[in-house]
Amino acid sequence: MDWVSARRNHLIVKALFLVLLITQLPAPIVAAVPDDTVSIGVINSITTLNPFSIKATPLNQEIRSLTNMDFNYWNDQYQSVENRNFGSYSVEATSPLRVRFTVRNGARWSDGTPINAVDLLFSHLISSSTFAKSAGLDVDSNPTFDSVAYRNFYDRAQPQTPVLSSDKQSLTITFSEPFPEWEPFAPTPFPVHALVLLTEGVNGLQSLTRNIAARERFESAFVSKNVAELKSFGRTFNSLYNTSIVNSTTNPLLLVSNGPYILQSADSNNIRLEKNSNYNSGPSLSGINTIVYRIIPNGNDMQAAALSGDVDIAPGSITLESVNAYRSIKQNRFVSYDSAGFEHLDLRVAPVNSTAEAYTGPFAGNSARARDLRAAFLLAFPREEILEKVILPIAPHAKLPQSFLRLEKEEGHDEVASQSGFISKYSWGDLSRQA
Repeated sequence: MDWVSARRNHLIVKALFLVLLITQLPAPIVAAVPDDTVSIGVINSITTLNPFSIKATPLNQEIRSLTNMDFNYWNDQYQSVENRNFGSYSVEATSPLRVRFTVRNGARWSDGTPINAVDLLFSHLISSSTFAKSAGLDVDSNPTFDSVAYRNFYDRAQPQTPVLSSDKQSLTITFSEPFPEWEPFAPTPFPVHALVLLTEGVNGLQSLTRNIAARERFESAFVSKNVAELKSFGRTFNSLYNTSIVNSTTNPLLLVSNGPYILQSADSNNIRLEKNSNYNSGPSLSGINTIVYRIIPNGNDMQAAALSGDVDIAPGSITLESVNAYRSIKQNRFVSYDSAGFEHLDLRVAPVNSTAEAYTGPFAGNSARARDLRAAFLLAFPREEILEKVILPIAPHAKLPQSFLRLEKEEGHDEVASQSGFISKYSWGDLSRQA
């Protein structure tokens, strides 16, 4: 999708995200729950089992972070940590960039199937438009695979077809274009044996032998670019994973994962995750075996659930009224913390895709006039006023963003911000730029 995002005009980078942790509630108010269970209030339920879909919401991504692990994860210090429990990676060459990704021997899926580098190939299939098109697949008007990863930074770096090692534990990828930010876009595993079995109409978890044979069929289809088989995988991916309901009738092949938890159920009222007994692809758990999300769209109902103890964690709206309401619940512990968040404007500059009707609106094109008009429009947006009147009363230390690539607390933030020219052009104290 061709859009110019007003990323330099992000409103808030240090928004206050409010959380209520319930502790020491009077016994008559709430029934006792196991200490290994946590209940979390959220506004909406999941929209799909496909985390790569345009339908996926932040909650979908949150669920994915709990049910899937790959080469990196974020710790509580805003640092990206290499996940040695899953695997490792190393740069073999820099011009052009060539990176080798190795899955740790012994890492396994929730159904007990060993994970190897073949499971990483799916990530390339749904992220590289060059590969997809070379295999006869559509990535534009009617994409074979419902994936927003096409045309992301990984795709723009023009990765060549990955090369599997002889033992199939490693995958080597060469990028034709410079790609300094490659680590966040490392290939992520997907249970391709489950995808193949689902495509073949299988219902229920299968034996290790059958799972490995199914994965080999995926590998063969990928390597040979078998368009018929790849398209059949796409139809399965776009249809069966396109559901927001999980219950006892759901095919468990759809739920195979390698994260600390497995999705057990989901509907418009609740989402339930249970501990993955085969989990060994990431950091150890801290004793929480069950996570229950309660869907509570109304803010007043959310506060009531927090007061009654129906939820252990409740997000508050970033408004002074909401903050004061939560603080008034005296028998509970109120906790607030900084979270990276922003509001943004998106300016359309071109057709939605290559086959769509031409766009001739006021911001169309990339001429000097069009760029100046977009800059003038974005610079006129009152970021400072909104920060002062809406955010600072809640979070007095909140700041406007200086970089989109790095958060303020991340290593390298100041260097990236200064080199980008953002501070000199868009520093929030320079009101003359709006003249």
